[in-house]
Amino acid sequence: YQVKVKAAPATGPWPGNGMLRNFVVEDGDTPPTECDPEEVPCTENPVEGNLVTAKSSNPISGSTVVPGQTVTYELTFRNNGAAPVDVDFTDSFVEALDDADFEANSLTGVPLTWTVNNPITDSIHLEGQLLPGTTVTVSYQLTVKTVAVGTPWPGDKLLGNFLFNTDDGPPTDCQPGDENCTEHPV
Repeated sequence: YQVKVKAAPATGPWPGNGMLRNFVVEDGDTPPTECDPEEVPCTENPVEGNLVTAKSSNPISGSTVVPGQTVTYELTFRNNGAAPVDVDFTDSFVEALDDADFEANSLTGVPLTWTVNNPITDSIHLEGQLLPGTTVTVSYQLTVKTVAVGTPWPGDKLLGNFLFNTDDGPPTDCQPGDENCTEHPV
C-alpha cells in the first residue's frame, strides 16, 4: 500500500509530528508511539522541510523609477515542511549598481545571518536554519543615482535584482512569473 504526505499548510506550523511511523501489530492492539524494531516490526520516515522563497519590492517589479527614488526589497524565507531546513541563498544586485546605490544602513532581518559581499556591495549572502512553520524576512534599499544635467547616465537604465540558491549561481535574466527576481526600468 501507499501513503501520501499531506500538503504543507500555507501558514502556521506543520500539523503533525514530522514523522511517518508504520507498525505491524495484532488486530485490536494499540500501536506504540515510538518505533523500536526490537519490540514491534515498524518503519519510520521523517517528513522533510520545504523551503519557499520569494522576493518583492516597493515599488513593485516592472515599475519605472526615477533618479533619487528609493526602492525597498523584501526577501521572504518560509519553511512549510515538518523538519528544519538550511538556508544558503544570495541576493545579487550587481545588475542594479550601475544605476543605483546600496543603502547599507537599511539592511534588516533576523534570525538569518548575512554577509555583504564586495566593498562596492553587489550582493548579500544569507544563511541559517529555519524551523518548521517559521517565516523570516530580510529587507534593504537601493537608491537610484542622480546625475547633473547634461551628464550621460552611468548605467543601462535597469535595476536587475536576483535571489538564488548560492550553489546554483545567479540567473542571466528575470523571467516573467519568477518570484525571486525584480526589475525596475529607470
